[in-house]
Amino acid sequence: MGCTYHGPDISDWSAGDLVATGVAGCMLFTMRVQARHDKLDIKGTVVEVAFAMTDKPFPHMESITLAFNMPHDYAPGEREKLEKAAGRCPIKGSFRPETNIFAKFRYASETALDELPRGAATS
Repeated sequence: MGCTYHGPDISDWSAGDLVATGVAGCMLFTMRVQARHDKLDIKGTVVEVAFAMTDKPFPHMESITLAFNMPHDYAPGEREKLEKAAGRCPIKGSFRPETNIFAKFRYASETALDELPRGAATS
C-alpha cells in the first residue's frame, strides 16, 4: 500500500510519516499561536503520531491519529481554546473526507488515554 513505517532512522521515513508528522506540526503551531496570545506555556508538548493506509475505494491515508501530551494542566477554558486552535490547522482541513484525523489531548495530571491503534505506523 505504499506508505509504511520502516524504522526509527529518519532516512527510513516514508511519505506517510512525513504527511502525518506535518499535520501534527501544523496543529501544534496553531496551538502555539493561541498559547502565546493567552500567555500559556506549552513548551515540552510531545505529539505521538500514527496513521493507517487503505486501498479501498482507492489508495489513500485512511486515518491519522495524534496524541498531544501536554506538559501542564490548564483550566477548562484554556484547554478548550488550545484544542480548538489545533482544529484550525489549515493542513488538517486540506484532506479529503475519506481521511479521518483524530486528536487526543492528555494533560499532565491525567493518566494515559487509549494507546494508538494497533498496527498503525508511528513516528
